[in-house]
Amino acid sequence: MTCCCALAILFAGSGDVECLRFFRALSFRSPKEQHVGFGSQMCISMCLGFLFLGGGLQTFSTSNIAIAGLLCSVYPIFPSTPSDNRYHLQALRHFYVLAAEPRCIVTLNALTRQPVSVPIKLNFKDNSNYEILRTPCITPPFSSISSISSLFLLF
Repeated sequence: MTCCCALAILFAGSGDVECLRFFRALSFRSPKEQHVGFGSQMCISMCLGFLFLGGGLQTFSTSNIAIAGLLCSVYPIFPSTPSDNRYHLQALRHFYVLAAEPRCIVTLNALTRQPVSVPIKLNFKDNSNYEILRTPCITPPFSSISSISSLFLLF
């Protein structure tokens, strides 16, 4: 289950289809199989939530507070019953919200206010690198970006 949490954290907010298929296959396992209990189902549900974090508009921050909150929420010992608080207080599972931050760029048509796919160029603070993405997209941390420009040209 720890590997599932790690995969979900890596793909947080992406809505990756392959990860979704993997998590759904795990969630449909029979309870008669080994290690399929309340904790396993809770972990898979949590991983699905991470995968579609903020409806695909958010991802996890890399700040120290965010990492600490995320570490508290994915503590590797999952409960065996809903009232099991022997190893970890279950309310701490919600600390992942401290790590969530919006990093999705969505461009809108000025007249219709509808989303439009536009290529953008991200220039990074080290001045040597840039990245070209197509909106809507999840960006790298804003603290590492110096400027964002549109590559959309009207003819």
